[in-house]
Amino acid sequence: MASIHIGTIFTGKVDSINQESIQTKFFMLGLPLIPLESFYCLRMTPKGIQGFPIKLNLKSVLMAYLRWWVGIASFMLLLFGFVSENYYLLPLGFLAGAIAVSTIWLGRLSKKEKNRRQVLVNIVGMGIPPNLLPPDTVSKINANLENAWGKNTYSSYQENWRNISSIKSVPINVLPLLFCLAMYNKNDQTAEEVWQVIESNALINNDSTK
Repeated sequence: MASIHIGTIFTGKVDSINQESIQTKFFMLGLPLIPLESFYCLRMTPKGIQGFPIKLNLKSVLMAYLRWWVGIASFMLLLFGFVSENYYLLPLGFLAGAIAVSTIWLGRLSKKEKNRRQVLVNIVGMGIPPNLLPPDTVSKINANLENAWGKNTYSSYQENWRNISSIKSVPINVLPLLFCLAMYNKNDQTAEEVWQVIESNALINNDSTK
């Protein structure tokens, strides 16, 4: 006889890019019941998730509930409808199943956001938005980005990134670094301006300069 699983489980996988994703740890009693904390997963290993805790992610929590609870409801409605010949339950079962399956699509990043995070992966090494990181981690990464800019690692471009008169004057191969600097310094206007130039120059790919 099958036993009911009691314990914790990571589920509600959303915002995936490469091996990275957001998942939530739930207390489970057969089905996920109580969300305990969300994690930014850098990679999955045989020993479990490698990553770090973040604020409880409502998107991940909602997707977990929909996938498990609505998925089970779909199975039960279809099973009971066929076995008991209450065929009026079948449309409800298929509808519930469609909702559960749709969460796979709903949990994805938009094309634009996925591309933006890919630039973060290429430059920083991980695609997590800075606002989800602890302040000390943001400071360390930002220091590395500033150092890369100051050492002209990416080109001989000399201008202070905070006082650039025209984004279009910045060498193309420097734009991804500039975008990351703006993101990590919460300069949303500059980040958006840089992003528009990045998109117009088709600089978004998995082989961007690191």
